[in-house]
Amino acid sequence: MKISHLNPAKYFFVLVAMLLSIVTKAQDGISAKDSAEIIKAMNDVSARIEAVLKADKTLYAEMSDAIKKISTITDTILFDEALAKYRTKYFTAYGAAVKKAGIDMYKIAEGLKLKFPYITFLVNNDFALEYYKTNKTKSSIDNTLPTSQTTTTTTTSISSFDKSKTEGCVAVSGSKVSFDGLKVHCWAGAAVAGGCMSEGVLTNHTNLPDDPRSIVLIIKYNCRAKGYAVSVGGFSSCNSLGAVRISRINSGTLDVLEGDAVNDYALAPILWYARYDKQKDFSHTIDLSEYKGQRLEIIGDVMSFALAAVVCATRGDGYSKITKADLIITK
Repeated sequence: MKISHLNPAKYFFVLVAMLLSIVTKAQDGISAKDSAEIIKAMNDVSARIEAVLKADKTLYAEMSDAIKKISTITDTILFDEALAKYRTKYFTAYGAAVKKAGIDMYKIAEGLKLKFPYITFLVNNDFALEYYKTNKTKSSIDNTLPTSQTTTTTTTSISSFDKSKTEGCVAVSGSKVSFDGLKVHCWAGAAVAGGCMSEGVLTNHTNLPDDPRSIVLIIKYNCRAKGYAVSVGGFSSCNSLGAVRISRINSGTLDVLEGDAVNDYALAPILWYARYDKQKDFSHTIDLSEYKGQRLEIIGDVMSFALAAVVCATRGDGYSKITKADLIITK
């Protein structure tokens, strides 16, 4: 059976299943099963709001036309300005429809939090949903340089990284992965019914020497996740991830020493929108002295994901940039 022959509702959920399987492979955050349940909850919310909005044909047509026009804007500043004007003009009418539909987004967020305690849920733009995996405090490895009686110290900058990318789209959407030095940037958009995922990865493997007295890695990086979920029909979803992971490999076994991520999701019901923009700098000093003769692995990973049932400007955007990665070896 060809996907294009399915009715719109079944077609959309086929896309959800396909893209969630891709997202699960790309990151170890929120499981595909849990993501599907969260998406279903928002789809039900969107359907209830849509039923109320359609009762006022004039308002429904006016809002539909307005958000469709916004979806054609490519300039980010003008796009943000248009969304702000849309919110100001339709906030009261949309809020009334949400209330009439018996929807309380704060109660929905609280209910999802009880069901999925490892996920943080927030109400975004009053009537949309934002969520991400709750970060747990990690124990520090060693953020001080070891003392030594020797005076022979060398610093080696790690700057050679392998680059790989994946661009997978459903229907006619778009994605792009680009590399600029030690920065990897991903963009994915759902320009028409369908969705898209892109992923870019920077990978370095360095063999640590066998005989030094101490080995220290000083690493700094910046990660960003930005996204817009803009819904014309049904609902829209976007997800962005920027992450860096430092591990050691010994006899084929990988042990993660440190890692950070900026990760966010947004779901918007019909004729509304959500957005997020998170950016953070990270810095670590890691004592690798006990791992002499083993292999160091540094990975910068970025993923963006966008999904929409109907033409819209839903998009996910993210990057990871390694600004410093120095090995300080003392003999």
